[in-house]
Amino acid sequence: MMISKSSIKSAAIWSSIEAISSVGLSFISIIYLARILHPSDYGYIATAQIMSSLIGMICSFGLTEAVIQRKELDDKVKETAFTGSLIFILIALLLSSIVLFCLYLFTTEKIVIYIFVFETMGVVFTILSLLPTALLLRELKMSAFTKRTLISRILFFCGNHSSCIKWFWCVECSFW
Repeated sequence: MMISKSSIKSAAIWSSIEAISSVGLSFISIIYLARILHPSDYGYIATAQIMSSLIGMICSFGLTEAVIQRKELDDKVKETAFTGSLIFILIALLLSSIVLFCLYLFTTEKIVIYIFVFETMGVVFTILSLLPTALLLRELKMSAFTKRTLISRILFFCGNHSSCIKWFWCVECSFW
């Protein structure tokens, strides 16, 4: 597969936009959470994010890289990769269940459990998107990849943080 210089330049520009916007969104997320949360709650969110990120890294198994580097990519390989991603989701859910059980037994701060559930949902959706991501990157369709990534991160930020905070306060209020 021969790739033109203009495609490479365009991919580099869109890749830069994606990287800069990701850093910007992460920075905004950190500032937002630091302003609305108590420092200990912020630490709980960081703990849950670290655990879910680790599970996500373990369960991706390099699928994206394998699809990108494969010389011939027919429908059978795509179906196998998709099936593999479904298996990776099951593994991630199993690992997350083990972590949740340990958190339930050993933490006194139940908010970490609630946050971890939402972070696990993010891991599941990330693993589910491994194949489409790999196909976009393989074809250097960085414009579509960047737009999709930005939209998904904004939606996940808005939905995840607001839902988690609302859920936490509802659960806490019900205990009183």
